[in-house]
Parts: sequence; structure tokens; C-alpha cells
Amino acid sequence: MVKRFLRRIRGFLLAPILQFLSRTQQTVQTQNVRESKASQVLLSLTYKRMLHDSIPLPSFDEIGFRVLSQNDEDGILLYIFSLIGATNKKVVDIGCSSIENSNTANLIINHGWIGLLIDYDERS
Repeated sequence: MVKRFLRRIRGFLLAPILQFLSRTQQTVQTQNVRESKASQVLLSLTYKRMLHDSIPLPSFDEIGFRVLSQNDEDGILLYIFSLIGATNKKVVDIGCSSIENSNTANLIINHGWIGLLIDYDERS
């Protein structure tokens, strides 16, 4: 009974601090996404210009970067779609795991794509 009371008091006292930290973290993440989006748009335009001017394009080893993907898929997909274009900007990601590990979440969040992300959760 005393432990439960102490947990409630602790929760009551810590709640404002935890809310502040959460808002601060969300602000920093939003700023990073905005900076990332601007950098990615500029990078995409650079790839298009290189293709147009017949400048040798970088290899796949040089273009990968990670924003929300597990590995370097964000950079690779940006590179590919910068060069070939996209007609409808729709994507289905099966086995996405989570937004933080999705190959396509960066396209959806930063580049205006529409997507369906599917994953299986054993707890459901």
C-alpha cells in the first residue's frame, strides 16, 4: 500500500518534468527532420542536374544514408527516384517493422509519398 502511494506521488511530481522532456525531444526531432528534408531535396536536385549534364554519377556505395531506414536505404531510394522519377508516389512496405526502421518512411514523411506500411505483431 505504501509502495503504491509512493509511486503515485513520484508519478505526480515527475509528470511535468517528463512532459517537458518529451516536448523538447519532439522539437529537436522535428528540427532534424526539417534540416534533413531540405538537404535531401538539394541532393535530389544535384543528382538530376548531374544526369542532365552527363556528369558521372556516384556509385551505390557513395549515396547511401539513413534517416529512418535500418541501413542506407533512404539514400539509395532517394538516388533512384531522383534519376528515374515517380509517376504516382505511392508505396506499400510489407515487413516494415516500425517507422524507425522502414525503408519507405522517409519518402512518406519528407517527400510527399502516400504509403501503406504493414507488419505482423505477434502480440496482436
